Amino acid sequence: MSILIVEDNRVNSRLLALILNAQGYQTVVAMDGKEGLRIVAETPDIQLIITDFMMPEMDGVEFIAKVRDMPAFRSVPILVASAHGDLETVKRVRSIQCDGFLVKPIDKQQLIKRVEQLVRTQSVVLRAKLKTMRKLDIGPKEYQDLLTAFADQLTSTIQVIVLEQGDSDEGISE
Repeated sequence: MSILIVEDNRVNSRLLALILNAQGYQTVVAMDGKEGLRIVAETPDIQLIITDFMMPEMDGVEFIAKVRDMPAFRSVPILVASAHGDLETVKRVRSIQCDGFLVKPIDKQQLIKRVEQLVRTQSVVLRAKLKTMRKLDIGPKEYQDLLTAFADQLTSTIQVIVLEQGDSDEGISE
């Protein structure tokens, strides 16, 4: 499982990666929103995204909107980092489905605390999905195809069980 850092400043991105790597996290770095989207599409096991707010080409708001449009990443936590800590920026960040806001320069302890909170509170379903994808060495599309096939098989199996249950006085076990 990886943390994606989307940051156009090489010093900031390297510093974030060093801090997180020292805590045992794997990191992937993108230098802008476009590269970040490419990495998101290619890396199904991203467990957290930390993105800069102000970037050239595609800012953090546009990047987050595009990530949230991807079904596999709708529930992945996103932290926004910005040198602009004014009320207007914070309000804008809160309105775009983010899970937190960090003001630059980022305090190391605050970063670690927020990352631990967000990674720990990820849903069990999301963690299981990422673990399964990694174990089977499949991507998001293959995972979705597998789920669809399983759901279809489960639906037909349940129908048979319900029909058989109708002829029996015995209850269906859990």
